Amino acid sequence: MPDILIPAGIVWMQGEADAHHSVAAADAYGEKLTTLMKLIRQALGDETIPVVLGKINRRPDQGAEPEMPYMQTVIKAQKLFAMKDVCAHYVTETENYTLTDDRWHYDSAAYIQMGQAFAKAMLNLKKC
Repeated sequence: MPDILIPAGIVWMQGEADAHHSVAAADAYGEKLTTLMKLIRQALGDETIPVVLGKINRRPDQGAEPEMPYMQTVIKAQKLFAMKDVCAHYVTETENYTLTDDRWHYDSAAYIQMGQAFAKAMLNLKKC
């Protein structure tokens, strides 16, 4: 008998490119995020499947600030999505994670922390 996979939720850690590319991309982020999550939920057949978003991160102390000039626009859109959707949670502790030398990705310890934070948030949302 084949395995049957039952999706438990959506984990989303994206937005850096939109925050980097242009004002237009950053301004469109919120609408596109909402549309994408709606389409994924529809495809999975569950309009209330939990969504956990991770806050995009650029810490000035790591010299990465100018790479995402529209970061605050994307962050605002992420916050708004989570505020409007009772089955969504916004993980903000990512702002304390350490980036690698490329200043776009997290180090291994940060990915472990992120996974734990996302799992905790997802478990809390299972009640939605």
